Amino acid sequence: KFDNKKYNCFSYFAQQQYIVDDLQPYHWYKQLVALGASYLKFPASYTSSIIAVDSCNDPEQNRRQQHELLLQKIKTFTD
Repeated sequence: KFDNKKYNCFSYFAQQQYIVDDLQPYHWYKQLVALGASYLKFPASYTSSIIAVDSCNDPEQNRRQQHELLLQKIKTFTD
């Protein structure tokens, strides 16, 4: 409960055998998560820790462009 409202949510916990230590998120994904943390007013130190994560370029051009456009829309909306 938050502000006397109930919310449904879910969490994802990776099983240890499926964790790849050197796997990096795509740049667009990291930016999306950081924007969400900032929007939700998470502590600056937490948002900074997201930004500090190494990320890589998404090799699939269409998916990358689609998410980059989404990021632009979100930034326009939140600015």
